[in-house]
Amino acid sequence: MTDLKKGPTGRIKGVRRLLSGVTRSDVLEVLNDFTLSKAAVYGFTDSIDFDLVHDGVAYPPKAVLGLSALRTIGRPLTSDEFWGGEGSPCFAVLRALGFVIQPKGGGIMGQASTRSHPFQMGKKYHRKDVFTLIGLPEPTGGPWFTGYASHAGDWFIFCGVGTAGRTGHDHRNKFEDGDLLWYGKSGSSLKQPSIQGLLYPTGRTYIFCREDDRQPFTFAGVGAPKRVRDTTPVEVLWSLRPVGADQTNVAALPEEIPADMDLIEGAKKSITVNAYERDRTARVRCIAHWGLACVVCGFDFRRRYGELGEGFIHVHHLKPLSEIGQEYRLDPVADLRPVCPNCHAMLHRGEQVLRIEQLRQLLQSADTI
Repeated sequence: MTDLKKGPTGRIKGVRRLLSGVTRSDVLEVLNDFTLSKAAVYGFTDSIDFDLVHDGVAYPPKAVLGLSALRTIGRPLTSDEFWGGEGSPCFAVLRALGFVIQPKGGGIMGQASTRSHPFQMGKKYHRKDVFTLIGLPEPTGGPWFTGYASHAGDWFIFCGVGTAGRTGHDHRNKFEDGDLLWYGKSGSSLKQPSIQGLLYPTGRTYIFCREDDRQPFTFAGVGAPKRVRDTTPVEVLWSLRPVGADQTNVAALPEEIPADMDLIEGAKKSITVNAYERDRTARVRCIAHWGLACVVCGFDFRRRYGELGEGFIHVHHLKPLSEIGQEYRLDPVADLRPVCPNCHAMLHRGEQVLRIEQLRQLLQSADTI
């Protein structure tokens, strides 16, 4: 029997490492013969908030894993020797073994629930705005002010980009081709319950960024992990999308040149402009300043189409190609403007790209005809 070291509360130290020896076969064996009366011998009761669902039958997750430890340590674990719930080693181990953990009456672990919060991509929010929108009494401290925290199955990341946070940590968070390269807190690792919760939330992982710790945060989007590295601190590359969207709302103009096409020298600057207009990093900063309404005609997709239109807008590059040199550096606020697809197409329709003011005048003239 394995010698177990316990802390002052009676819980086993290093329980995640200990439970990593449990196999899927161990759990299936318990499920095949599970009863609450057997689990009660070791202090377990029926679950309150979550179920492990297998073949259409619901089981208490903590009890199942506790009984499944028999082969690994020589006896089942008791209820007071480890903890369960969202973000716990218990749930992380069961998910890693391929089991579904479902909130009672809610969505499935690792999949977005149907409930969502009405954050608008590119809009600025103070922390207190976030607390109000998610129905959380304003905390006075704790994890909400040190990087990331959870509420009702959703996770929330507040991070600096290109600047150190208020805790003094600067882990080089940055945008890469529209994705966010993000680092956890100092000492964080993949096995920690909070990191597991961020990667596999019951609901969604909402990400807020800012470049100055004295300014409000910009909602960057709902995050989905594209790449995870088990370093210290843990490194995650997050893809970002609007609330309720399954894919990015960046659409190409019909006449844009595909990035993988063979090009003659004179076409390369067109691709440069195209890349700037489609770079989601630049989009976020542009929209954070100018908003999501078209600067030419005023059309707002969310107001017209509701949730379906959330976060949808093109961005237009103002600089003529002749002004773009090899050393050119984009300023998303000065060089980009949000425009609807119709106006964007009209700006690019002629031999020379129209200025925003020119298209506005044409639009106003057409309205008087």
